[in-house]
Amino acid sequence: MGPPLTYGVIALAILPYGALGIPWNGWTALLALAVVAAVVTGLQLLLGRFRDRDAEARAVGRGPALTVAAGVLLGVLFIGWAAYRGIPHWQSIPSTWDAVWHANTVRFILDTGQASPTHMGELRNVETHALLYYPSVFHALAAVFCQLTGAAATTGYTLNSLAAAIWLFPVSAAVLTWRAVRTHTTEWRTAGAAATAAALSASFTAVPYVEFDTAAMPNLAAYGSRCPPWR
Repeated sequence: MGPPLTYGVIALAILPYGALGIPWNGWTALLALAVVAAVVTGLQLLLGRFRDRDAEARAVGRGPALTVAAGVLLGVLFIGWAAYRGIPHWQSIPSTWDAVWHANTVRFILDTGQASPTHMGELRNVETHALLYYPSVFHALAAVFCQLTGAAATTGYTLNSLAAAIWLFPVSAAVLTWRAVRTHTTEWRTAGAAATAAALSASFTAVPYVEFDTAAMPNLAAYGSRCPPWR
């Protein structure tokens, strides 16, 4: 649930920040995290008596969990190796419109502190500043990464794209398979199927690899983070 929650917190923060003129950076991102953590902790304390004990009793056993984790690790290693072999220069980007736009959006956020999706017209429509709504959560996260590490916008764009591809797709494949199979068979068989799906997620000929050609990286992250919250 970590990646969807991360993107969700950023999405909830950058809209009001943009409207109020609060710059988006590492400190304001930390503030958003602190506020959300406080709210969640408060709700947990207030609603603790409504816990679903039956669901907790059906928690995954250690053995099946380790089996699924092994499959996810294989998928991570396979996709990571493909990225290592296929992307020789991580500080550069493809000469495609999408790649240039996404990297420039990261740079724009770093330069201006404006990460709201309702303000992307300031970058796209330089002459007129005509209004434009463009989802910018992916870019906002990459901008914070660049600020914290000192990486260039192009490097941050590439590394955040790789993180989404390498981690999210095996995890999502495992979660989706577990959800589809668990009600029809035993826990161990479900674990085997989920682990296999996670490992085989590296063999798809479309996502995540095609996105590095088309440079639709926010789309890549959206696909990869879809399954965990769906479960």
